[in-house]
Amino acid sequence: MFFRERVGACSTQVREVALNILQLISEGLGLEPGYFRDELSQVSLLSVNNYPPCPDPSLTLGLPKHCDPNIITILLQGNVNGLQVFKDGEWIGVEPLPNALVVNIGYQLQIISNGKLKCDEHWAVTNSRNARTSAAFSLRLPLIAS
Repeated sequence: MFFRERVGACSTQVREVALNILQLISEGLGLEPGYFRDELSQVSLLSVNNYPPCPDPSLTLGLPKHCDPNIITILLQGNVNGLQVFKDGEWIGVEPLPNALVVNIGYQLQIISNGKLKCDEHWAVTNSRNARTSAAFSLRLPLIAS
């Protein structure tokens, strides 16, 4: 139960961070206050990824290139290099900063903003010496049954 309680408390806090960021984004987009609260942010997901060291990182990929399909992702990338974003035709490493979170815009927010905000293509690569663990908290629109 201790682990469950800790993860639950952490998820609640990160959810509030995500909603506060989305509140600022909604103001910047001219949307009504609280636009992302309630129905649009009901569904959340916490995923933890572990990338063991690989003697030859060119032989494997930690996570293939993608854009997040949700509204927003708050990522704790850990203290080992591995996250890269695609910018100006090349992959650029995102240097991990202690106690920092990475905020990724997802496809759903790109659509809601009519393309004013763009989702970023990114991937995770492995490291030859160090294992890496990341934790991603995402908010997404609920699925609608037909």
